[in-house]
Amino acid sequence: MQTNKTIILARVSTKEQEDGHSIDAQIQRLEDYCNKKNLDVIRVFRIVESSTRGDRPQFKEMIEFIKVSKERLTLVCDAVDRLQRSIKELPLIEELRSSGKLVIHFLREGQILDDKANSSQLLTYHLFVLMANNYVNAISDNVKRSVQKKLNEGSILGKAPIGYINIEDDHGNKNVVFDPYKSHLVKKIFEDYATGLHSMKSLRNKTVEWGLKNNTKLEKNLSKSQIEYILKNPFYYGYMRIKSGQLYPHKYESLITRELFFKCEQVRTKGNHVRIMQGNSKEKEDFIFRGLIKCQHCRGLYTPERKKGKYVYLRPSGHTECEHCKYVKEEMVLEQIKNTLKSMTFPKDVLESIKDTLKASLDSKRDFQKQMIKNLNKELSQTQERLDKLAYLLLDGSITKDEHTKIGTELRVKQENLQNKIIAHQKGDETFHVTLSTLFELASRSYELFESSNNEQKKKIIKLLYSNLLLSGSNLVAELNKPFDAFIKMGQNKEWLPDQDSNLGPGD
Repeated sequence: MQTNKTIILARVSTKEQEDGHSIDAQIQRLEDYCNKKNLDVIRVFRIVESSTRGDRPQFKEMIEFIKVSKERLTLVCDAVDRLQRSIKELPLIEELRSSGKLVIHFLREGQILDDKANSSQLLTYHLFVLMANNYVNAISDNVKRSVQKKLNEGSILGKAPIGYINIEDDHGNKNVVFDPYKSHLVKKIFEDYATGLHSMKSLRNKTVEWGLKNNTKLEKNLSKSQIEYILKNPFYYGYMRIKSGQLYPHKYESLITRELFFKCEQVRTKGNHVRIMQGNSKEKEDFIFRGLIKCQHCRGLYTPERKKGKYVYLRPSGHTECEHCKYVKEEMVLEQIKNTLKSMTFPKDVLESIKDTLKASLDSKRDFQKQMIKNLNKELSQTQERLDKLAYLLLDGSITKDEHTKIGTELRVKQENLQNKIIAHQKGDETFHVTLSTLFELASRSYELFESSNNEQKKKIIKLLYSNLLLSGSNLVAELNKPFDAFIKMGQNKEWLPDQDSNLGPGD
């Protein structure tokens, strides 16, 4: 018998979505549903946080509330992806459900899961989680591709550093040019420091005398760390450095020469030679298991390397003295993965039944995506309106030219970020549908698909299938992600068809 004590979960990823009433609309739908089902709502968790980044403190607070409850609770949420988009949270939620502490209602997917849920219901739930996780990954991949395209073109990814400003002409063409007020002072920082006669402290005192301010809203004097950051930034002599440390040549005018930059480097490092890799001088070979496999015992990472130009071996970390670590042929590990794939079965009747269930939720998923893109377009329109008003404020003397430049730069950067998000969601929605069909193709003929794939595709399949890849000697100890672990058992299990009585009916 189900409990009536109910908590509501409504979640959005950002403060902007909360301000756009998305979370209020969720709560209203969920409260209407609870009234219809005679569920007694004792608490509403209004969560504004990403489901894939950070520690999710608000989510953990809700989980702790469920754990300490003395009676079983019902959790009602709009959809699976409102509760979770990460596979790693499945064991935590499944423990609460299977122990009888929690009943979960998903409105969009039309599912109710309690401790009596059958194998087919759980498989469908796990598939929804997997698809939500893949959707996030698809958006991330689209953003990365867009970023890489800009880097290859030499375009800056965000706000220009001190000494430069972002501009846009009447035709929407964006550029980065010298800041007429700050560029010559930034150049002087390099020139003075290259003499070797200045410490960071004395150089800072000079910038205060010059009146050089930082690019923050408060426009404070430069700190010593900000001056050091300027001196270490290769953008000024023609290169953009990304987080990995790799450099890409940019298409904008250089403020200083390469020789001046490295003269400052020599002064800063007291003459030590500083080696800086530029561009894509040497691409890493595309190994299947790069960054994927660790030793089960010492957790040291295995590194793929090619021997004699033909054979690929997995080499254990050089610093470890673990007795279990040894060189392993890549092919030996691949064979063990292939054997697992050969054992996967997905009966046609089960395939069609679950596929119908998943397809039934795609319409509501599509509506949700349209609303997300609509909200982003609204915010983009509001940003453009602010840019238009900014020109009038400058003309009537309400703001100075410096204020106009500063605010305009911030708004254009925001505008570009919103445009990138819209494109990522549009492409992510397309990828979601492609991934749905790919998922079932993988489930029904995983070995054949793996065998015909290139190294990059093989790596993607392995990351989709496995949460951990560990080696004990030459033996692979791998944990399959849900729901793929269930595919191994399907050949022996006769109870995979859905129990429609425990799902929400058409009228619900």
